[in-house]
Amino acid sequence: MKKLIVIIIYSFLLTYIVGSYAYKKGFADSAATGTYVSLAESFVTLHVLRNQTPEKSLEFHESMLASNIAIHRNLLNLQSIFHRKLDNGQPQVNLEYYKKI
Repeated sequence: MKKLIVIIIYSFLLTYIVGSYAYKKGFADSAATGTYVSLAESFVTLHVLRNQTPEKSLEFHESMLASNIAIHRNLLNLQSIFHRKLDNGQPQVNLEYYKKI
């Protein structure tokens, strides 16, 4: 019986340690991906501004804005109830702002 209790405790500890590491690693990968995407968007924006007409540039920016609004709306809809409970170093999300968008 003691062996079973020890095995269960170690299993929970191991699960917590591995899960915590994987979550932090995934969060860092997500931040890096977000940075690269932002850089790519900035590069494309600069290219469009330099090489296209003002109408094409405006059309591009409107499509980017619509895309960002759709992404944030989907993230809000898919948000887990546990998201607000986890402390990952990020500031709290202003949910009212995204609901208004």
